[in-house]
Amino acid sequence: MNLGNQVTLIRAKIAERENTLKRTLKRGENIFILLRELMDPFADDITWLDLDSIEIAVADLREAKAAAIEIKAEIAKLNKELGTA
Repeated sequence: MNLGNQVTLIRAKIAERENTLKRTLKRGENIFILLRELMDPFADDITWLDLDSIEIAVADLREAKAAAIEIKAEIAKLNKELGTA
């Protein structure tokens, strides 16, 4: 494969990973909004809290965060390969 094709391939990978990152970050934002709804700070007491749903949402947020960190690292590595880091 020639250099031009390699550069094009790396740029395509970067674009794909950036799109995946945007979707992952949006997913995290949505989970965060859900958590705010599940843990209303203005509620009279805590007895109404659905802790099972909160626990699931927190686990999903952890997954989204870990995925975003991994994707950012992949993008940085690809940019370094491309020489644009």
